[in-house]
Amino acid sequence: MKIDNVEANFVTLNILLSGLCKAKRIKEAKRVCKEMESNGIMPDRFTYSIFFHGLSRSGDVEGMIALYEEAIGIGVGINNYSCSVLLNALCKHGKIEKAKEILGKVMENGLVPNDVVFNTIVNGYCRKGDIYRAIFTIKQMENHGVRPDCITFNSLINKFCEIGKMDTAEKRVNKMAEKGISPNLETYNTLINVHQTFVKDFPYSF
Repeated sequence: MKIDNVEANFVTLNILLSGLCKAKRIKEAKRVCKEMESNGIMPDRFTYSIFFHGLSRSGDVEGMIALYEEAIGIGVGINNYSCSVLLNALCKHGKIEKAKEILGKVMENGLVPNDVVFNTIVNGYCRKGDIYRAIFTIKQMENHGVRPDCITFNSLINKFCEIGKMDTAEKRVNKMAEKGISPNLETYNTLINVHQTFVKDFPYSF
């Protein structure tokens, strides 16, 4: 395969695929990928990363799951970036248990998840309202040597505030301090907004 008389290689083809996927021209990208394979250039983990991102932009969650299974089936491991894109899409579409299942499988296959991957699962459980599993995931995160960060705690704090558990949210802020993690602007904005709502809705004026 040649592109404008330039012999295709991994780099040129992945650049082409990236452009097609960003333009949501997934079918055309798949056709190019098949042609690539017929010329002896097999997709690598970067190729799959490109497709994961493209399918995510298109909202094709089932396509992402099928792509993941294809990659695993031919022995191509996915990296933390691809994993986080896939898990985030699943969580956004309410498929948190499928996301956790896939995380378990990629870890069995040797992936060492980073903070972004774990935070995606924590946030997914918080969105679902399953705070117990979110906290359990944080413990797993720490057991694997990955340090929770401000994003990790913000997911919990946002959810506690959302359900009216201000005391618990503030305890989580204190927990952050104990672990040497500084709250960021989002942390303070969440707490301030909830306090303002409480004052506004309080039936008595002083």
